[in-house]
Formats: sequence, C-alpha cells, structure tokens
Amino acid sequence: SKGDFLDTMKTAKLALFPKPGREGGEASDFRPICLLNTLAKLYEGVIVHKLKEEIDRCGGLSERQFGFRKGMSTLDALETVLETVARVNRNNNWCALSSGGRSKCLQHGLLESNSCGTANHGDKRSSAESNLKLPVQKEGDSV
Repeated sequence: SKGDFLDTMKTAKLALFPKPGREGGEASDFRPICLLNTLAKLYEGVIVHKLKEEIDRCGGLSERQFGFRKGMSTLDALETVLETVARVNRNNNWCALSSGGRSKCLQHGLLESNSCGTANHGDKRSSAESNLKLPVQKEGDSV
C-alpha cells in the first residue's frame, strides 16, 4: 500500500573500519559505514531526483540555504553571518541575531519588517527589553 517501506529498506548493516594508527580498543578508533539495501539506494536516488526537480520548479533554494548542499557548509553560513554583522556595523545600523529562527523571533515579537536595518537603536532596545523581559545594555552602561 502507499507510504509503506519494506523493513529491509529501513535498516542498514554497520561495518566498522579501523582508523589508521589507532589501536582499536575504543569505539572512536573505528570509522562506521552503513551499508544500505541496493533497492533502498535506488529508491533514494529517484526521490532525490524528484525533489531536485520540484525545488528547481519552485525557484530553487535560497542562497542562504547552507545545509545539505554541495559545496556549502556551516563555515559558509558563519562567514555570511559575520559579513552581514560587519556590514551593518560599518553602516552604524543595528542587527539582531537569533539561533531560534524566524518563527521564534515572530513568537517573541522581536522580528519586525527589517531585522537588520536603519531602525532607531533606542526603539529596538526598548522593544527587546519589553518583549524578552530582559535588561539590554545601553551605550555608556558598564559591563
């Protein structure tokens, strides 16, 4: 029936290969490789192809999508964040960073129409103070 996968497609065989120069007494001395069922790998290829087609049909991935993309890594994401913060700082603007993502910012009322922009520093600080119920350091305050 639809949506069902064979049990053999849901499991992998684990093969452990010793890392060069290691004794083999600890789990970290081995490199794990999961061997998947051939049918599962073929099916995975079909799904990946269809997903790529659909993503392209819908306009492709955002240039800010770093995960699960060839040639992109967390280092690229970090570099983009640092460049953005540096640019905003050079322009004497204000920028808020959130590890919770856009939906968390919206939940807490932190995300406005322009989260990195030319908004008045005082307005943003008072907004953050009232929404988070946390004190925010102001210019001239000691650390």
